[in-house]
Amino acid sequence: MLTETNTAQSSEGIRVLLANDSPLILAGIRAVMTTETGLITVGEVADGAEVQRLSQELVPDVLLLDLEMPGPSPLEIVTHLRQQRPVMKIIALTDGNNEAAIRDVVAAGVSGCLLETEPPEVIVQALHSVAQGGAWFSQGVLAILAQPPVQAQLPQLTEDELAVLRLMVEGKTDHQISRELSLSERTVRYRLQNIYDKLGVNTRIEVAVKAVRLGLA
Repeated sequence: MLTETNTAQSSEGIRVLLANDSPLILAGIRAVMTTETGLITVGEVADGAEVQRLSQELVPDVLLLDLEMPGPSPLEIVTHLRQQRPVMKIIALTDGNNEAAIRDVVAAGVSGCLLETEPPEVIVQALHSVAQGGAWFSQGVLAILAQPPVQAQLPQLTEDELAVLRLMVEGKTDHQISRELSLSERTVRYRLQNIYDKLGVNTRIEVAVKAVRLGLA
């Protein structure tokens, strides 16, 4: 857990919007918040498409945002809200399995990121800290952020397929490739189809663009 505090809590209490599609998690947070002075639940939403609208309509101080809800991506939601309601604090809640989403929302400016396995009492502490201008990140989240990003796995092309790919990127026709590699045109077409399948493309232009972007040619 990382926490720091910069400003004082409002005397009116902290207005919190809960955005989560898990009834079990919501119930746990709600149960603690109902007995916690200084916290006011202004609304609950289970769809990412509604988060932006209700954040404007209900004017919460803090949004507790689940990263696995249906609708717009967490990055879209956070980026939009940071522009539209920069004074509102955002805490992301995650199961820890979507490293890319965690990195995205942290880079976009959330004030905290908590694991769903944290006790509800810890989430309440985080809400207080973030509302006061602090930051709160679970140790598990900090461990993820401390690791270098996972690199996308390159398609596994054989040496024979790479030879065909490189000539194709140079603009060679199937006939020219077959002559240069001493292959039948049928074999060239077979290897090209394998390349298409592995790269997830359908045309020679798409193959060329993706091959250059991935450093394969």
